[in-house]
Amino acid sequence: MKVICRDRRQTSASAPEGRAVSSVSTDINRLLGPKSYEELETLEGQITRKLQSNDPIDVDYWEQLLRSLTVWKAKAKLKKVYQSVIEGRLQELRNHQRDEAVIMQKKLVPLVVGARSEANIGDLMNLDPEPLLQLRAEDKSLELMDEETFLDRVVRFLFLCPSRPR
Repeated sequence: MKVICRDRRQTSASAPEGRAVSSVSTDINRLLGPKSYEELETLEGQITRKLQSNDPIDVDYWEQLLRSLTVWKAKAKLKKVYQSVIEGRLQELRNHQRDEAVIMQKKLVPLVVGARSEANIGDLMNLDPEPLLQLRAEDKSLELMDEETFLDRVVRFLFLCPSRPR
């Protein structure tokens, strides 16, 4: 994070050497932007070897590329950390939703069993909620109700409705 902030400050304070290589900075950013951290490390080794070689090269370009590479490596590492945080939060949400679903199933099963004595508890624990999650436009304007009322209405609708085939 410090590397990225330092780079941002340096680029905002238009230094003379920054102007000299600014014409290639867009090309450098386009080259380095899509690369992963591992690819950037490999590229860094190649650039370092090129700078240490006795080959005739444009030293300013390759040094600027190396400086930009350091910033892009920091960005890639930060992106990895960010991604792992997001994945952790998603997993927590999934676990929380799974726990809530189990609690709701445990609340529904006794109500359903009481309403329909021939019900198979194993079948009740594997009810697919997906079709019930689709809301029609007219359903969105229905009244709000507390959990107990909702559960009572669900049980009555699912298992006591005379028009529903058993």
